[in-house]
Amino acid sequence: MTAVAEPSLDVALAATYKKSISEHYKDLALKLQVALNTQDLSLVDGLIHDEFLDVTGPPGMFPDGPEGVRQHILWLNRRFKDAKWEVQQAVAEGTTVVLRVRFTGIETEEGQAAPVGTRFTYAQAHYFEGRDGLLVQHIGVRSEQDISQ
Repeated sequence: MTAVAEPSLDVALAATYKKSISEHYKDLALKLQVALNTQDLSLVDGLIHDEFLDVTGPPGMFPDGPEGVRQHILWLNRRFKDAKWEVQQAVAEGTTVVLRVRFTGIETEEGQAAPVGTRFTYAQAHYFEGRDGLLVQHIGVRSEQDISQ
């Protein structure tokens, strides 16, 4: 007789939420975009795993986990005036989510892609991995070519 494997926590969570695993993690990634745009840091606790790692974030600038995400949200919104992230497409399969995002704002620091005071629009892709019902990893691909022209 073959033993039946116990369902993973992700499968159990999907059953609890009455939606697929993919839909669950896509919802989390989209809610993180809301946190970025509104600076509502209270949203982070229900989205981000304690072991969350931002693979492409500034090295050593923020701790891993929810606190690092909160700090990163505040930094981005200070760093770029009128920063907005507009999700143009969201795709999920299993525990992986990909967002295609249009990032707009005004440059506030010298030596960056756009001159200080310049309004910009950048294309971005954000890859998230979920585990235990929360987001556990982020990889961002960012174009520093202004696509607003």
